[in-house]
Amino acid sequence: MNQNKKNPYLKGQLYASLLFLLLLSVSILILYNEYRVQQNQKPLFSKKTAININLINRLLIFFISLYYVYVDYQWNQKKEDTSCISLSLLSSIITSIATVIVLYLAYVAYMSNDRSLISENDLL
Repeated sequence: MNQNKKNPYLKGQLYASLLFLLLLSVSILILYNEYRVQQNQKPLFSKKTAININLINRLLIFFISLYYVYVDYQWNQKKEDTSCISLSLLSSIITSIATVIVLYLAYVAYMSNDRSLISENDLL
């Protein structure tokens, strides 16, 4: 393979994807906690702890999405044929917009101490 065609960000993308999978499992755990609360069972986390974990989780997902925008933008600058890369950049930007919305909802839940906002958007 030609040295100019290699993606120098591939290792970072691998780590970001693995971190995203870990954060997705945390989201599922928070959702399971909310399920237990609604079933009147003992929750895994207290209300405040669940809200804090949710906010930190959303913040990390936001940073991962920004990293993907950065990588796609940098990779877009290096390629001659940018049609597929431009679509990847566009999808990364749209994903980042979605993570901003979900992060805002997590922040509102944190500030208002409202647990119901967690279960409404937990797997986004």
